[in-house]
Amino acid sequence: MALSKIPSAGFQDNVKFRNIIIKGDMSVVGPRPLTERNFAYYSQEARKRLSSVRPGLTGVGSIVFRNEEQYLRAQEDPMDFYAKVIKPYKAQLEIWYLDRRSLGLYFTIIFLTAWVVCFARSKLPEKLLADLPEPPIKIVNFQR
Repeated sequence: MALSKIPSAGFQDNVKFRNIIIKGDMSVVGPRPLTERNFAYYSQEARKRLSSVRPGLTGVGSIVFRNEEQYLRAQEDPMDFYAKVIKPYKAQLEIWYLDRRSLGLYFTIIFLTAWVVCFARSKLPEKLLADLPEPPIKIVNFQR
């Protein structure tokens, strides 16, 4: 297959996967790598904690916000909602993972990532990750 025929997202994920396997720059599970601009939305404490671990190809925030675009489309000011609601909650989710890191949770997140790709509306993540931090009311209201 010609390089130009590989979808860009797939190519980027292949590069990330290479970084995991060959270079060890990333983990399969961990806080998603962010641009400096997006990282700035996190609190100072969250930035400090998340900077202490390797970024991951998938994470709790990726599972919980698998439908992030729907949240944003429903907002009058999507960027404000992202900065003030989604990003702070994603930081809480990633810190939740760091506080509970275990081999079992690692494999649960890998499984759930594959699961929600196939079954995006599934409630299985909420059942298997039952003690996640409470989402902000604006997210709860959107889910209803």
